[in-house]
Amino acid sequence: MRADRNHEGFQFIVDGDLQPLLRRLKKGALVPARIVLCLPENKYLLRIMGNNLVMKSRLPFKKFDEFYLRVKRLNPFLEMEMADPADWHFKKSPGRTDIIV
Repeated sequence: MRADRNHEGFQFIVDGDLQPLLRRLKKGALVPARIVLCLPENKYLLRIMGNNLVMKSRLPFKKFDEFYLRVKRLNPFLEMEMADPADWHFKKSPGRTDIIV
């Protein structure tokens, strides 16, 4: 499966089956995310619950930036938003945005 979605500055490229990840997620859950690698052309390797996703973003990130995502919906596609910084255990990435996978 390949999913390309663009929403408010984020685009994810997913190769493979997302079902193992989707089974572990629940609507409203906070999910830790980390930038594993900064790639050319504003792309980043993002790690979420043991899964690597390539993310393209107009927002700047640095390697090892960590933040929490809140699951907004699981169907018909996975949609997440950056959790409010007040909910984070660490604050390395400022701002709020929506993320759709």
